[in-house]
Amino acid sequence: MLESLRARLIFMFVLFVSVPTAVALYLGGSYFNQGKQFDATIDLLEQAQYQLLASFQVARDFINYDQRNVDFFAVGESFQLLRFAERFEQSRRHLQRAQQSAQQLAPQIKSVLTLLDDYERALSQVLAALKQRGFKDHGLIGEMRRAIHRLDEALDNPSLRADMLALRGYEKNYIIRNQQGYVVRLNEAADRLANAIRDHQHFTPQQSSQLSGYLLDYQRTFNRLVEIDRRLGVRSAAGMYENFRAIEIQLVEQIGDVQRQLHERSQTYYREMNARLMAAILITVFAAFVISVVLARSLSKPLNQLSAAIREFVRGDFAQPVSLTMENGASSELRRLSQDFSALQDRLMYFVSKLRKQKSEVDRVNARLFENKAELARAQRMARMGYIAWDVGVDQVMITEELTALFGGRFRGVVDGLVRFSEFVCSDDRQRFIEDFQRCAMAGQYLEAEYQMQIGGEESIWVRVIIDSARDAGTVMIATLQDISSQRVAEAQIRQLAFFDSLTGLASRSYLYNQIERTIDTAARDGEEFSLMFIDLDDFKEVNDSLGHAAGDQMLETIGQRLQGVMRSTDFAARLGGDEFCVLLHRTSQVGDVVQMTERLVRAITAPLTVQDHHLQPAVSIGIAQYPKDGRSVQVLMQSADSAMYEAKHAANQTYAFFDAAMSDEAANRLQKAQALRQALIDEEFVLFYQPQVSLHSGRIVSFEALARWQHPELGLITPDQFIDDLEKLRLIDRLGDLVIEEACRQLAAWRAQGFGELTVAVNVSPSHLENPGLVTTVQQALLRHQIQPHCLLLEVTESGFQSSAAGLAVITALKALGVHLAIDDFGVGYSSFGSLRDLPLDCLKIDRSFVHDMLESAQDELFLKTIVGLAQALNMKLVAEGVENTAQIETLKRLGCDVVQGYYFSAPVPAEQVPSMLELLQWPVAQVS
Repeated sequence: MLESLRARLIFMFVLFVSVPTAVALYLGGSYFNQGKQFDATIDLLEQAQYQLLASFQVARDFINYDQRNVDFFAVGESFQLLRFAERFEQSRRHLQRAQQSAQQLAPQIKSVLTLLDDYERALSQVLAALKQRGFKDHGLIGEMRRAIHRLDEALDNPSLRADMLALRGYEKNYIIRNQQGYVVRLNEAADRLANAIRDHQHFTPQQSSQLSGYLLDYQRTFNRLVEIDRRLGVRSAAGMYENFRAIEIQLVEQIGDVQRQLHERSQTYYREMNARLMAAILITVFAAFVISVVLARSLSKPLNQLSAAIREFVRGDFAQPVSLTMENGASSELRRLSQDFSALQDRLMYFVSKLRKQKSEVDRVNARLFENKAELARAQRMARMGYIAWDVGVDQVMITEELTALFGGRFRGVVDGLVRFSEFVCSDDRQRFIEDFQRCAMAGQYLEAEYQMQIGGEESIWVRVIIDSARDAGTVMIATLQDISSQRVAEAQIRQLAFFDSLTGLASRSYLYNQIERTIDTAARDGEEFSLMFIDLDDFKEVNDSLGHAAGDQMLETIGQRLQGVMRSTDFAARLGGDEFCVLLHRTSQVGDVVQMTERLVRAITAPLTVQDHHLQPAVSIGIAQYPKDGRSVQVLMQSADSAMYEAKHAANQTYAFFDAAMSDEAANRLQKAQALRQALIDEEFVLFYQPQVSLHSGRIVSFEALARWQHPELGLITPDQFIDDLEKLRLIDRLGDLVIEEACRQLAAWRAQGFGELTVAVNVSPSHLENPGLVTTVQQALLRHQIQPHCLLLEVTESGFQSSAAGLAVITALKALGVHLAIDDFGVGYSSFGSLRDLPLDCLKIDRSFVHDMLESAQDELFLKTIVGLAQALNMKLVAEGVENTAQIETLKRLGCDVVQGYYFSAPVPAEQVPSMLELLQWPVAQVS
């Protein structure tokens, strides 16, 4: 038997504690370490997945948000790309560490890293293509605009202006709609323009070569831009966009597979570890029980004595040493313990004295920390931020003083319950606020969100909240709150400028397209229907021409307000440009609901309004397309609604129409007619007919009015009422006007060569042509080329044309300076005032045929004609009455003092070949009329 206490203790410890504990550690240690390694690897994968998803969102935002593209092309890289690179690299590092930690799954993680490289390369290709494509004045778009501007500045020829406008129109339509048809049309139009430049007689070979070079640069740049769009996959399911988005899906799936495999292996290791540890714990507990019994028997009395001495020492606060005397029966080990206790007292008293010296230094450090805390508090007040700590277990919220001051002191210190603290949050965001906190607490997730919160009274602010769990307490959630109201205001202003029309306040075209795409996605997912309305104001151009663009803007602003006033909260309105609007109606499965809403819009828009003291009655045409019946994409729905709008515009007594398949044929016919008109101008299919104007005093023909006819190769002769409006809409009316002026002057010179030397010719000029400075050059060159005196050419313009802009008045003044005579056509049906006639450089008034037709039956119309005759005589203007059809009309006009008459009484418009036979008749039957 062992004689000493030390030997017994060593033997008992080795036998009952060390051996079982070593066995337990050996069995469970490896599993425990492996479990920790699994947990660490899973955590790395979760962090990698979070950073990866965040980088995906940053990449999508950067590509989809045009303003960031502007920043990127302006400075070379942007803050968003830096955020992407940082998060992407963090995700890569987490995956590499996970690969080193989980050797069994290293091949799978290596596959994920390979996909990361593929995604980064795919995104780099997209960014490189976007950078090359450019935006505004950068990249290919900038090159394309510089090329077309060089061509536009060098191509100073009115006859080629229509080709230039067609070229720009196809470019604009492609940029807006990204349809391949516009690419083909633009290249065809560029080829036509190149041929026209090469064949044009007024260009020298050097000029033609230079212009052709400018055009070729523009065409090549445009086609490079189209190729980049094709590679990117703009508005299609193929291309670089689809490539890197497919890689995103593969990355998320593969990381999820690795996480699941790690989780399954972790569960297996933990079950085995628990079984071994439970056995080790049972063995250790049994050994501890045996040891405690043995020690209690051998050491209880001496140890009690030692314990009493220690308590006495502690009560003395280390001020005086305590003497410990062991009884004679104590073992040598306990006596040695007594000696060690005395040595420990001495050592502790030494350290106490040293700690007291250090306490003063700690106090100084605490004072400095207090000052730093005060500075931090001041910084938080300046940044309008603070934080809360939510103890999930007891459901209490601790609020900092800075946050208390920010929220008007309503709560201080500790608040009982997250729900009660949520009274700060506005009612619309309150439930989301509570659910976000609870979700973060359950999953231990990081979250960043924004809420609208009440700070006292009626005042509210926007707050950004960052929620995370405290590192030293898993049941405590820490949330930092910062006032971002000013930032939200700035963002709203930027969004207003980017996505809303500055004149009407409605959404812009690009915002509408995004809204339609989101609505299509939602409707396709939920099986819903919606309607798209295309709205066009009728005769809006007349308002601009007669009252000016300021009046037109005022009218558009009023129409926009009326649209907003009648729409439902779920609907969406936008202005496409000019006088075109769109309204998106959600959840319209019943046609009756669409009709009811359409009629409300019609009543609101067509209500009378006053613009610059003029009372106007707006008119509107509305086309309606329904999803999915009339289209499943933005482009098809817009085309369907546009076709329906044209049907409503051309239908009698109809303000709106629903789309049907036949309208697509009608739209194709309109396009075919537009192409035919453009080709007719190129092939010079327009001819002139001439209607005589006869003097009531001499009975002789004194002038002819030149009237255009379209000699269609298949349909025959077409009158102006069937093509003038289309030419104005296509903005080709100026080109026709140039051709008519040139041909009329040529024909007048031919008649003079035949001996008819005192004739004049009248030509109609559209109001838009009158605002084109090129009109002056066209008239001047035609007069010089054919040796015509300026006073022999009379330009007729409607009353609205003389109420044009400052540019139009400048053209009128320049024409008058050339010596050309000017006349108001259809006088009496417009807005001209008698006072304005005095200030206009006019030579002639043409009375509208409606007054001539009605004057025999209406004494009021005859009196009105008499007033016009007196006005013309007072202003020394010639007076022409058109639409004369019988002798009674001639008799009345001669009695009223009219100078010249024109109408079917004498002759219908005839070809130029029949004019000489008319001129041989020296006396027409008007002189005998009393």
